[in-house]
Amino acid sequence: MQSSFSMTGRSARERIGVPDVPMDAIHRRSRALKARERARLALCATLCLAALGASAVFGAGVVGGVRMWLSGDRGAISIDSFVMMREPTVADVRAVIARATFPVVLPVGMPAGTRVTMMFYAPKDRPDFIQVRYARGTKDVASFSLVDSRDVESDQAELANGSSIGQRFDVVQWHVGAETVVWQRTLGLTPAAADHVRMSMADVTPEQSVAATARLLRRIVVEAASSGLADAVERYAPLDGRVVLLGTAHPREIAAMAEDRKPILDSRIVYLSDIPFAHGAADYARARLTWPKTVVIAPDGVRAIDAVFRSIGVRGPCACAILFDGRDAATYDVWKIPLSSPATPTGYTVDAKTLAVRPR
Repeated sequence: MQSSFSMTGRSARERIGVPDVPMDAIHRRSRALKARERARLALCATLCLAALGASAVFGAGVVGGVRMWLSGDRGAISIDSFVMMREPTVADVRAVIARATFPVVLPVGMPAGTRVTMMFYAPKDRPDFIQVRYARGTKDVASFSLVDSRDVESDQAELANGSSIGQRFDVVQWHVGAETVVWQRTLGLTPAAADHVRMSMADVTPEQSVAATARLLRRIVVEAASSGLADAVERYAPLDGRVVLLGTAHPREIAAMAEDRKPILDSRIVYLSDIPFAHGAADYARARLTWPKTVVIAPDGVRAIDAVFRSIGVRGPCACAILFDGRDAATYDVWKIPLSSPATPTGYTVDAKTLAVRPR
């Protein structure tokens, strides 16, 4: 899985102008970890900096997630812990906002062709801070932070001093009900487009905003696969949040996982906590990282994928991705997706009891 995570991290870094990621320090501090954990750590450091952006200021000694200061068009943010979610589905988004401390109105009225690529929130159990990132194609175009207005601080003296909260930055903010919306200007959304979002948000209920956002979310679970591949697969995949796309690094692990009766766990969500602040930057190599033990493909499903591989003579690494549909209790549907062009998928049906494989 390491190569896929590294590739994803490099791709994210190339697309977004952010401060340099201290990869050497990360590698030095993570040598004792297993290969998969090292890959995940490097990915998290890259994506967290890329997705939170250069205007985010990380501070020490803050407990419980995020603190935000806003006064007029000036602001600052300090972060001790947060949850990062890549390629969220509508079920993921609903689960986050159901736990939020305020009625969440998601951004609406985004330009055509825009999709949600990431979601951040803090604290983990009762979020009062949610950030949503948007992209068009491979380019990130917008970021909006949604904050419980009761938790926004407005200490102008502290903002002016800046000593305890780090670098200050410009903000555009507005209010929707009990929510404060902060637009990050560093990305490509024009002021006119942002103003359209502001006006559109004023006319929708929280539930209407979720329904509008659902069209911008992944309709399948994307595990360590590129956004381009996911876009292509969604053109023919069963569009259900329980269908899973496995990136190119998974096939090499399938045989061993099937033999050990192990499931495939969700790698899209990462919890980062106890993030230290040193020499003017967040030290992600020393942050505490944990992953939820959420199963996306059960052990029997992994065995079904292995049965397909064995039936077509695939052993070890495969220049392919896998689409898995385990919604039917009697059979599993598996597609092998070659990375060569044209990427024509080959489908198979696997009997859930006997693991007999036949072409679709």
